[in-house]
Formats: sequence, structure tokens, C-alpha cells
Amino acid sequence: MRVFITILFFLPLSILAQESLSLEQAKQYALEHNRTLQMSQLNIDKAKQIVRETIAIGLPQVNASVEYNNFLDIPVSVLPDFISPSVFGVLLQTGLIDPSQAPGEPGFIEASFGTSNTMNAGVSVSQLIFDGSYLVGLQSTKVFLGITEIQSQIESADVSKVVAESYYTVLIAQENTKTLEDSKTTLESTLEEITALYQEGLVKENDVDQLQLTITRINSSLANAKRQVELAKKLLKLQLGMRIDAELSLSDNLDTLMNNNEETDPTFSLDKLPEYKLINNNIRANELLLKNQKVQYLPSIAGFFSHAQSAQRNEFNFLDNEKPWFPNTLWGIKLQLPIFSSGMKHARVKKAKIDLEMALISKEQAEEGLTVAAHKAQSDYVFAKDNLAIQKQALALSEKIRTKTLAKYKEGLASSFELNQIESQYLESQGAYLLSTLNLLKASEAYKRAYGN
Repeated sequence: MRVFITILFFLPLSILAQESLSLEQAKQYALEHNRTLQMSQLNIDKAKQIVRETIAIGLPQVNASVEYNNFLDIPVSVLPDFISPSVFGVLLQTGLIDPSQAPGEPGFIEASFGTSNTMNAGVSVSQLIFDGSYLVGLQSTKVFLGITEIQSQIESADVSKVVAESYYTVLIAQENTKTLEDSKTTLESTLEEITALYQEGLVKENDVDQLQLTITRINSSLANAKRQVELAKKLLKLQLGMRIDAELSLSDNLDTLMNNNEETDPTFSLDKLPEYKLINNNIRANELLLKNQKVQYLPSIAGFFSHAQSAQRNEFNFLDNEKPWFPNTLWGIKLQLPIFSSGMKHARVKKAKIDLEMALISKEQAEEGLTVAAHKAQSDYVFAKDNLAIQKQALALSEKIRTKTLAKYKEGLASSFELNQIESQYLESQGAYLLSTLNLLKASEAYKRAYGN
């Protein structure tokens, strides 16, 4: 009972604790818990077993067998009657009968051979000595394992990119919520002042109503923004491989991530891209397929050995050591030499050559495509960076106008309609700035991903 209470005491520190993750911690968490990557790791483990399975084909194969038979009816064989003519000949030579007593055409004899119980026990060993297909197949399984591992690298890079984008989305949604809350707080404070002025007859009732309407609209936007935060968090948890009902908070903020983003300046090299490595491995796989078709012209050699013991009894006394067992031992070598296949092997070699040529053409096309994609990602990043600078200036100007308009409104020098317009303009500028920030962060991730970083 004390042990159970102790476990409950520590539960809040382990299972029930809220996860607080930085961006890098979130990426690492996803690498360990994302379900797609878990499946990818299982595919790697499966490929390793395929390699082991293929290696085992060329190693000694040992099999043992035990067989027991009980004949309810012993098989009957029908044989020509060779006994009666022999007996007649002997009797005729001894004068015991005369030729007139010779029997007619001999018939058949029904005879049962064997015993009602038989048992056979043996062991056999086979060993592949030479087979070109086996050697090529062994190389192919290793290439297959490499392809599987590279595919896992691609999936890991994609998951890290998606997790980062979702992380940014949550932060942007939270920042949008803060903006609306600040706007609400400012306008509610202004509403109190305007209400007091209205009660003193210094402003019109329409000004109070108009401001109240603006606050109502902001409340609606704020409620929706909070729902968007929760939705973005759920999407992030799904990509992390975390339970949807788990508690999650983000320890990084936009300022920190934007400062880190300034360091984005990768160097492009095709050799750094896992996609390019995958293309090269696919070409290697096609080369091995061609090689495998060529070795079909070579002979294959295998050795074998078997030893068996058999016993026949009319009673089940096979454990009696005094009763005989009869051995049967053999060994040999089997040579299989292909001679003529009506052109089938030649056609397969030609087909494999064509597949290899197509793979080489695809590689050239992929090189160009990956290079163009990298340049586009760089261009998108530069555009997003420039656009953010523009939106930042626009936001600063909008905030300046908003501050002046609020001051004028409190002094009665600006109308409620003008204040409503300026507040909407400020929120639009804030939204555009946050969207530009999100686009820059996403473009940065795409930029690094396209450059293999």
C-alpha cells in the first residue's frame, strides 16, 4: 500500500506534468514519438531482417526428420507365378511325374511384403557453393537497407520542418490573441473615460455606442483567436506524436526565434540532400538488377549430405537397442548449367539496361529540379524577409496614427467613426505583420530544408 501511495506521489512529476518545449526540444520529441517516424524505424528494422534472411540463404541449411508409419493393411503385390513351373521341372527330372501332368499357363501370386510398423529418422545438410544471383542479391539487400535509411532521413527532415511550422503557428496565434487583448484593454479604458464624459454631457451618446460596438467586435475576434490557439496546439501535438489531451506549453518566443533566423545562410550542395542520396542509391539498385540478369548465364553449384536410419517391425519396439536399424548415407554436388532460354535472358538483360538508362536520365532531371527548388526557396526567403521589413514599418506607422487618434478622440477632436477606422487599420497592420513573421519563419525552414540543413 505504501509503494502504491509513493507511486501516486510521483505521478504529477512524471506523467501528469505539463510539457514545456523549446523548438529544438519539440523537433527532438517528434523524432522519437512521431508515428510516421516510428513506422519508418520499423521499416529499417524490417530491411535489416531481410539482409539477415538473404545472408542465411548462402549458409548451411540443416534439416532433421522423423517418420513413423503403421500399416493397417500391409500392401499386397501381385507377381507372376514363377514357383509352379520350377517345381514341375524338378518333379519331372526326378521322375515323380510324367509330362502329361504338366500344369497349364502359370498364373499370379498375391504376396505381402514388409512389416506393419516402420520408422525412418534422418538428417540432411545442404550448402550453396556458388550462385551469381545470390551474390548480387546480397548486395541488393544492402542497397535496399540504405534506401530505407535514406527514406527515413527524408521523413525525419520533413517532420522537423512541419513541426517547426506548427510551432511558429502556435506562437503567432498566441501573439494575435495578445494583440486583441491589448486592443480590448485600451478601448475599454477609453470607453470608461468617454462614458464619464457622456454622463457630464460633453460627448454624444453615439460616440459611446460606437466604441462599445467596436469592443464587441474585438471580443468576438478574441474568442475566435483563442480557439485558433487551441486548434494550432492540437495540430502541433498530433505532429509531435503527443496525446491530444496532454498539456503543452512553448518555452521559445517569437523574438528568440527571429534572432536565430538571422543566422540562416546555408551553403547549397546536392550531396547534402537526402533526396539526392536516394537517387544515387536507386541507380545503384538498377545497376545490380542489370548485373543480376547477366549472372543468370553462369552455373550454380550446391553440395548436399544426408544420413538416415530406418527400421521395420511387426511390433512397436523401436526403442529396443537390440533390434536392428539400417543406415542410408549419401553426399553429392549438384551443378546446374543454363543452356538455352529461347532469348528470354537476353531480353531481360536489355530491359535492365533500359531501366538503368532511364534512371540516369531521371538523375539529371532531379539534379536540375533540386537546384531550382533550392534557388526558389532562397528567393522566397529573401522576399519574406523584405516583406516583413515593410510590414514592420507599416505597423509602426499605424501604431503612431492610432496613438494620436486616441488622444484626439479623448479631447473630442476625432469622431468615433474615425477612431473605429483607425483601430481596424491598426489591427489589420498587426495581423499583416504577424502573417509576414509567420511567412518568414516558414520560408526560413523551407530554405534550410531545400539546402539540406
